[in-house]
Amino acid sequence: MNRWLTQGLSGELADMYVDSRETSAAEAYRSRSRQDFLNRLTGDIRRPGFAMVIAETDHLVGGAFRFPVGSDGFWWSGFDGALPQSIEQLTASGGVFAITSILVQPHPQDQDVARRLQERLLGDH
Repeated sequence: MNRWLTQGLSGELADMYVDSRETSAAEAYRSRSRQDFLNRLTGDIRRPGFAMVIAETDHLVGGAFRFPVGSDGFWWSGFDGALPQSIEQLTASGGVFAITSILVQPHPQDQDVARRLQERLLGDH
């Protein structure tokens, strides 16, 4: 999905995010976590190479987001652990992605939605 379609779904995605947290409905709608999610999503969709896939039936069931990580080193500041020696080459070639969110409505009959969303999101890379 492109940036504009993602923006159109931002309210539903935020609702799904809130639903995945344990808070009352009134508290969840007003909570900072909902607004924080929307702020992060707004920032992410502005990144070059942003991509999103969704799962839906008669309503939105899940979504996953990603963007390529650049080789400028900004992304890696504060990274805990040793980076592979080839990380600069991998990022320069466009082969490193950050999956920023995977949201899935809980449903006992289909527990593979998150895995399938991730596979679809990264399938062409």
